[in-house]
Amino acid sequence: MASGCRHECAADSVRLNPPSSSIDAPRPHPQNHGEGAPLTRSGHPYETHVLHRRRYRHRARLSRLRRRRRQPEDGRDRPQRRRQDAQRPRPGQHHLPGPAARLVHRDQRQVQGADRRRGEVRDVRLGQRRADEDPDVGAVRSGPRHLLLGTTFTPTAYATGAFLELKDDDWKKLGGKDAFLPATLGISGPDAEHQVGIPFTSRPFVMAYNTDLLKAAGIDKPADSWDGLLEQAKKLTSGGTYGLAVAYADGFDPWKFIWAMSVQAGNPLVKDKKASLNDPTTLKAYQTYLGWLATDKVVNPAAVGWKNAQAIADFGAGKAAFLPMVSATSKVTLDKSAVAGKYAYAIMPTIPPGQTSKPGNGVGATSILSGDNLVVAKYTKNKDLALALVKLLTSPEQQESYYKTFGELPTNATAAKKLQSDPALAPIIDSASKASGTPFNGAWSQVQLALVNVVVQSIPALKDGKLDETKLKALIADGQKAAQDALDKSK
Repeated sequence: MASGCRHECAADSVRLNPPSSSIDAPRPHPQNHGEGAPLTRSGHPYETHVLHRRRYRHRARLSRLRRRRRQPEDGRDRPQRRRQDAQRPRPGQHHLPGPAARLVHRDQRQVQGADRRRGEVRDVRLGQRRADEDPDVGAVRSGPRHLLLGTTFTPTAYATGAFLELKDDDWKKLGGKDAFLPATLGISGPDAEHQVGIPFTSRPFVMAYNTDLLKAAGIDKPADSWDGLLEQAKKLTSGGTYGLAVAYADGFDPWKFIWAMSVQAGNPLVKDKKASLNDPTTLKAYQTYLGWLATDKVVNPAAVGWKNAQAIADFGAGKAAFLPMVSATSKVTLDKSAVAGKYAYAIMPTIPPGQTSKPGNGVGATSILSGDNLVVAKYTKNKDLALALVKLLTSPEQQESYYKTFGELPTNATAAKKLQSDPALAPIIDSASKASGTPFNGAWSQVQLALVNVVVQSIPALKDGKLDETKLKALIADGQKAAQDALDKSK
């Protein structure tokens, strides 16, 4: 090391292992560091480079410490939080196929350009609701052009008055009502003249069954009545195999069973803003559904804590003969399970419990009218462009692409007809045509919760393998009151 040098040249030179190429060969140091001091290509000594690097790292550490003091509880600084939040998909936001994505971007550019000229900022991502609104929901002035809603939520959305009611001219721009499966239009509005929902996906529910287990038991096909299904399930329950796989702890499945059995028996649950959860037909529906586990013992006792995915997994492992209340999306999972090639779909029973045939006032509903609807906000400035996007998304080509990607059945009549050629999907398409809509009332979501709550409150007794009839009636009475209160407050 040269006398008087304030840099630890030798030590740093050894640490850095400078290249030995002819380009970086030792040259006289301009600051009297002596002959042989290693230089970079730019002529700076490695020692100076090391100091610069240390100084940069020290400043970077200080900067991080300062930012950390300003960080919120989630541990992200403001720029990082903005970047990550902007990239995160919003609920209902979909990654659309090429042509649809281009049309969405075109819509966004036009809307955002107009907003900048007015000095406003909007986020028009599909499915994201970010709006400046008055106390009255119907007074919303900005937000996304389109929203994707579950069919049972459509009545609530309609009650807000914030969405475009489709006239005959609007339907023509969408290709006409004939372009859609007739049943899927059943929950687009309260009647054919007042519709806001445009069918986007169809999700009818069916029942999967293990063909090998049924064949071994000498059963040709699933029964068409709930009582008949129970008898078959008892016959198929033995050892570690059960007749039914049912998700009692799921937040979405239980009420669908109660609804189906009730409407099949002639009880719509809601009519003219009057709830009828305390009807004997609904009590019988609960007794049947809860009895499968508590008294009939045709369901795995562990099912008291199952979600839908666990019921599908149990059936997929070959441990259950029937899997009721599943949609076409289950096919992807089951085709990779132990029952691949050994299962089939069938429509669920349409004859209510305690009956040998459908009553005259009953509805032979195979499923709720399930799926998703697209709605267009009333404040949309370019209605034609908004409807053009919906027409593209509901075209046969895009519906087929969406089915292949997500497993959701098409609502487009042409696309749905093509899928009927698949034997595995034929029963599901059949169920879609026989599905029935839930009551079109803005309070239906609260009625639905009341139906689920009866099952939730019954779970402790089910864990003990009991069904307390007195408590069940009290829970149904509480559900009736909650449902009626919600209906009284609805518009």
